[in-house]
This record gives sequence, C-alpha cells and structure tokens, in this order.
Amino acid sequence: MWFSYSLLFALLTSVGFLIAKKLIKGVSPAMLFLLVLLFSLPFMSAFLIISGIPRFSTDFFLILFIAAIFDTAAAIFYYKALSLTEVSLLAPISSFNPVFILIFASLFLGENPTFIKSIGIITVVAGAYLLNLQSFRFGILKPFSLLFSNKGIQLYLLTNLIWAVTPVFQKRAIFETSPATPIAVPLVEAIIIIFFLSPLIFRVKSTKMYLKSNLRLLIFFAGISALGQLFAMNAFSLTNVAYAAAIFKLSTLITVILGAIIFHEKHTKERFVGAAVMVLGTILIAV
Repeated sequence: MWFSYSLLFALLTSVGFLIAKKLIKGVSPAMLFLLVLLFSLPFMSAFLIISGIPRFSTDFFLILFIAAIFDTAAAIFYYKALSLTEVSLLAPISSFNPVFILIFASLFLGENPTFIKSIGIITVVAGAYLLNLQSFRFGILKPFSLLFSNKGIQLYLLTNLIWAVTPVFQKRAIFETSPATPIAVPLVEAIIIIFFLSPLIFRVKSTKMYLKSNLRLLIFFAGISALGQLFAMNAFSLTNVAYAAAIFKLSTLITVILGAIIFHEKHTKERFVGAAVMVLGTILIAV
C-alpha cells in the first residue's frame, strides 16, 4: 500500500510543480506559501475529521515546531527557485535528496552506505551531468559548472538538503499521535507555520489583485497539496522513509515531460535522460 501512496504523491507533486510555476508570478515566495497553507487547512481538517482526531503527546508539538522552522525555509527557497529556473531542469535536482539523507545518516548515525548505495550516489551525480550535456563541447566540466552556477538550482539544492531532514521529524511525529494519524502531522505543522508567517496577512492590498486573478488555481493547488501530504504521511507511516522518497522521485520524469508540453521548454530530451538516470540512482540508494 505504501507504494501506491508514494506513486500518487509523485503524480500530484508533478502537477503541483507546474501549477506553482504559474502561481509564483506576481507574488513573493513567502506569501504564496502562506496562501497555499491557508487554503489547504479546510482540506486537511476534513481529512483529519474523517480519520478521527487522535491524542497528542507533548513531544508531538515540539517535534513539529522544529520541522516547521525547517519547512518554512525550504518552501521559500523552493518557490524562489521556481521563479528563476525552468521546471524540466529544476525537478531532477530533487534526486539529490536521498543522497543528502545518506550523507546525514553516515555522519550522524554511523550508517555507512553499502556498495549498491554508493553506486546509486555516483549514478545520481552522472544524471546531473547529463542534464546540461549540450554544453560538453565547451569543456568536460562545463555541464556541471553551468548547472550548479544557476541560482535556482542552488536554491533548490538547499531546499532538498533541508527536506532530507524534515521527514525524520515528521515520521517521528506520526507515532506521537494515538492512534497513529498521519494527516495530523501536516495539519498541525501548517498551523504552526501560518503563525510564523501571520504578519504577511496584513499586506492585503498587495495580494488582492493576485487573489482575484488566481483564486481558483490557488484553491486547486491547495487541494492537491493537502491530498499529496496525506499520501506522503501515509507512505512514511508504512515503510522506510528512504524507500518512499525514492518512489517520490518518479515525479521528476513526469515533470520534465509536462514542462516540455506545457511550457515548451528546450533541451527536454537530454533532461529526461538525465532525470531517468538520477531516478535510477535514487532507487539504488533505497535498495
């Protein structure tokens, strides 16, 4: 069942990636994040009522307070990256997320990667090289230098570095509810983050026109974001975080294809090949 939840999350992530690319125009990353959370609350609240309201331990709120700080920074970097870079180039970079998880596990938990996982890391890096392969004629390291000098890529790498940490807190928080209720985690975390960002609410004049033009799309985006969180948390509760994260990365292939179709982005064939190699690397890491 965890595989189905992970696959559905990957699909919704791809669709959300493209919608977010459109929504970020004309609004700050922090404000868009706040609006998405506000519109997501009714959906997540409904899911929680259907699931049943659990009991919470005191550690639950402390864990989510820490996760909320990380997720707020990550989301702002994510939306800013989307405003700067094409989705077909940006999406495959999420494959570095399980690489970062492995590195953290090695540094802080003493969990050294196996031979297969090491091959997976090399495969992810090789896939990243292929994303800008057309620049190879300017020098053997040019594909890397072009990729990692991109401001959007730098921000999204930072996002994925942070997202390598937050699932650990979120999974721990799930089991601080009784009975274990996955949807309670993103809902309570969203409330905490809204509190952080609440001063932005008073800048109503600057967002009135934005809401007028994007309200339906924003509500739709909030709905699929809430549903995606439900699928992700259920996947985390049923399997190893790394396994679920590997399946999540299938969204990169879907996003590259949709980026070519919807936004007519260039170089998508080589980016698809690079993304496919990077996804293979994440699967090897999860084995």
